[in-house]
Amino acid sequence: HQERQADFHACREMVGQMKQRRDKLNQAAIEASRRNDQHLAAQLRQQARQVGQDIKAQEAMAAENTFLAVNARHTRPDGFHDLPLLDLHFLTVEAALKRLAEAWDTIAKCPKAYGCPCLQPLITGRGRHSPGGVAKIRAAVIDWLDEKGVGYDLSEDGGQVIVRLMLS
Repeated sequence: HQERQADFHACREMVGQMKQRRDKLNQAAIEASRRNDQHLAAQLRQQARQVGQDIKAQEAMAAENTFLAVNARHTRPDGFHDLPLLDLHFLTVEAALKRLAEAWDTIAKCPKAYGCPCLQPLITGRGRHSPGGVAKIRAAVIDWLDEKGVGYDLSEDGGQVIVRLMLS
């Protein structure tokens, strides 16, 4: 867990530096525009846009690598080892919903496969790493489950959505 957090924080620091570079380029573009050097301003804005695209790519790659590493190490404490334990909280909202949708067929088969109701934890995080401390992934996962008419509970700490899968 500490190794995962260190990697996560190192990535966030690098992305923070990239954002500072993008912001400086944007500020320099504004200053160039004020000096009526539109050619330089356009070049600086283009560089800032490229850094912005690099930021998105770096964030997506880091989230994907973290997801793969984290979920490869998870084992279910309840003995249902062929069911995924999804730790979604290092992903973007879009990537988390994509991963949930990819795993849903396997998750939804649990009650029939085991002949009993199943609980499927989805680790969404509490929003500590999100701006304003808002748990965006948790809210999006809850909306997704509500659309499917699936029951769930929230863990006491708010970092997990526990899906309730019943026999049909």
